[in-house]
Amino acid sequence: MHVGLSFGLVYDWSHAAALRATALQVEAVTGFRSGGGLWFNDLFLALWIWVAWRWESMGRRGRGVWWSGFLFMGFNAAVVFVSGPARWMGLAWTLFAGVSAVRDLRRRDPSGSAIPTL
Repeated sequence: MHVGLSFGLVYDWSHAAALRATALQVEAVTGFRSGGGLWFNDLFLALWIWVAWRWESMGRRGRGVWWSGFLFMGFNAAVVFVSGPARWMGLAWTLFAGVSAVRDLRRRDPSGSAIPTL
């Protein structure tokens, strides 16, 4: 939903416009201009769709890799590239997502044996 709304309403379905806007946002925060994070977002969206179809069959290691990418992107989007109260809400979201990741990765498998942590 986020991708569809941002591309449709903000960037008028233009990947080039989204790359320019991303590069300017990165430059404002880091001092160097790069839109490369948008390509990472594109890859992550494709992975997200794939994971949604294969979640239960992925096993602990596959879900761990997915959670790591999700938390990295979420932290950047919700904490690094925002300010004010939104940053604190983003930090709370990131902590909640991190706890969810740990709980998911420590979940017991159907046979009842504990799945070891990463």
